[in-house]
Amino acid sequence: MALFLSGCDYGLSPLNTPVITGQVHFIGSMPENAQYCFVVVAIDRPPNDELDISYLGNYYEIPDSVLHSIADTTVDFRIEVGRGTYNWLFVAVIGNPDSVGIWNVVGEYRAESDTVPTPITVDWNDSIWVEITADLRDVHIP
Repeated sequence: MALFLSGCDYGLSPLNTPVITGQVHFIGSMPENAQYCFVVVAIDRPPNDELDISYLGNYYEIPDSVLHSIADTTVDFRIEVGRGTYNWLFVAVIGNPDSVGIWNVVGEYRAESDTVPTPITVDWNDSIWVEITADLRDVHIP
């Protein structure tokens, strides 16, 4: 009598997807007409800052349950992405999905003491932590 045991340890497991996690520090209160708030990872900033809904491909949506209670609040996020370089990580508040533009951007990821958005490069198995400040004071969301 023969006993044959076989197993599959990790042979068919999915690749470890890169992850960008972090916190958004909101300054001020969410505008009353805000319907959505997204943390977005984009490969590039659009030419002439012509932001449109197609830039919302890799994103984390701030849950409705906390959207209108945001006032000087910190919110955690987690976004799974493909490997590569992402040149723009931003926070967008949207009041009307038919009117999306650069005016919806309320914060961008920047390295400390930098004045321009900081690129993020991730490879398989990478997990990167970032912090973004999103200023909701005096923001106009159409």
